Amino acid sequence: MVASWMKRELPASIYRSFHDLMLPTPDGMTQIDHVFVSRAGVSVVETKNMGGWIFGNTSHRRWTQVLPGGRKQQFQKPLCQNHRHERAVEEALQGQKLLAEAVRQV
Repeated sequence: MVASWMKRELPASIYRSFHDLMLPTPDGMTQIDHVFVSRAGVSVVETKNMGGWIFGNTSHRRWTQVLPGGRKQQFQKPLCQNHRHERAVEEALQGQKLLAEAVRQV
């Protein structure tokens, strides 16, 4: 769903998109939802498809999902997860001659 929205809203003439990438990390492999490359830089995007209520803020390392019936489930803050993805993309691109140097998470 998100990939189709991004494809529609981010023109292929400007953005090169990659989805569901597997890249090596010091701990093994990591799966990255979306990477977009343009003249402005490289954007790394993590998407979630979750229901219920989500509680957390930038200072919490773990967020809480409250499901119908009150069942609670904690999960890693997506910003931390995406930061590791950002580093994996930077490592993969290290040594490449790119016009855009910035890799950032969205």
